[in-house]
Amino acid sequence: MQGRSLLASAMGLEDLALVPVFGAIYPGDAATLGRPSRHVRGRWVRYGDFKLVLPGSGPNPLPLELYDLSRDPGETTNLAGSPEHADRIVRMTRLLDQWWPATWDHVAGHVIVHALVETRGAEDPAFRLEGGGMVTVDASGHVKAGSGVAILNEAEGPSAESMAGDLSVIVAGLVDGDVVDRGRGNLDVLVTGRVRGDVEGSGTGAHVVTVAPEGGITGTIRLGGGQERGEGGWCGGPHPLRQRGHGGDCRHRRGHRHRRRGDPQ
Repeated sequence: MQGRSLLASAMGLEDLALVPVFGAIYPGDAATLGRPSRHVRGRWVRYGDFKLVLPGSGPNPLPLELYDLSRDPGETTNLAGSPEHADRIVRMTRLLDQWWPATWDHVAGHVIVHALVETRGAEDPAFRLEGGGMVTVDASGHVKAGSGVAILNEAEGPSAESMAGDLSVIVAGLVDGDVVDRGRGNLDVLVTGRVRGDVEGSGTGAHVVTVAPEGGITGTIRLGGGQERGEGGWCGGPHPLRQRGHGGDCRHRRGHRHRRRGDPQ
């Protein structure tokens, strides 16, 4: 069972580390699966003595609220309008956005991006996955990474055949940065939008990159023994994918590289 044991702290043997606690508030009639941001009334974080509630993006959002729970455990005095707490609200908002940005949903290992998600630090990817998962950048989604790596999976399964660490990426919108899979699972990428960067699968699993006719990858594709498929779209390189039947099909040796080119028209 995952979690943290509080026994040592309860027995007075060690101090309990200060960590944030997060949550969200929903109405009782939410009807859309996989898109909680359509319904959430508010997101909240408790850190130390303070609790911050941010308005949600769904109907009937909660107001901005800040409470000092050490003095006001009943949450009766809202401190959000106090100038002395302005910096605290900014810091706690950053904590909330690191847990669940208002611009994407995270449900059962599936990240759904439906607005601009941009890294704050130059060294961090926009999404760092551990244990694999699925990332969907919908038609209105935009992932922008200052480090150059937009989506990174470093998970490792117990074997190349294991499902653990598998990464699936669907790009219907725009990804400004690289998609990198360093795990031992499988990599499956479908691009109907644009990836302005590289796609790299360096693990030992099966790697498949599919580029639809309307899609494009403007960087290089480096796969550790998988294959690349296209249906008339752009697959890095200086040429559109070759047409064969219902679409192009280009298979490559381990370590094969496409040459980089600019974004095709």
